[in-house]
Amino acid sequence: MKKEKNKCSSEAESALKELYSTLPYYAAYETFFNQKAGYDGIIKNFQDAKKHLVDEKTTGLYLMTLVDTLENISEEIFEHYRNLQLVLKEIVVEVIDTQSQKDSPMIAYAIMKGVRLNQLSEEYLEFGVKNFENLVHNKPQDIPAFMMAYSEYLYLKNNLE
Repeated sequence: MKKEKNKCSSEAESALKELYSTLPYYAAYETFFNQKAGYDGIIKNFQDAKKHLVDEKTTGLYLMTLVDTLENISEEIFEHYRNLQLVLKEIVVEVIDTQSQKDSPMIAYAIMKGVRLNQLSEEYLEFGVKNFENLVHNKPQDIPAFMMAYSEYLYLKNNLE
């Protein structure tokens, strides 16, 4: 049973890594070169991927993909932008309420960037910052995600003071 769960988790993680490496760029292409014609496909990808959030890593990858994709979605197509923004908020609230995703650089990054870009309200910033600060003391394993979170942390620290 445990082996099957790990297989599902690694398959979900692989699929979400693929989405992370493509959807933000696809959204930028659709926004700037294709008259936003593919936004329905982007939304569908997020709806399908949401079914595969099985652990901290898949949730973190999903949130990072969502924040980075939202950055490239035009607010002119409010229906799509707002839909993704609501999904972001829903998952962040779930993470905070359950406190099950502590000390995740991906989640810290997504929350801090989401607040910086006004995709999330400032009420979530404290959780993202504390999550990041806990990582500093616990030697993070995921160094690339940690560095992304660190860049958001520095940006917010230097611009909100």
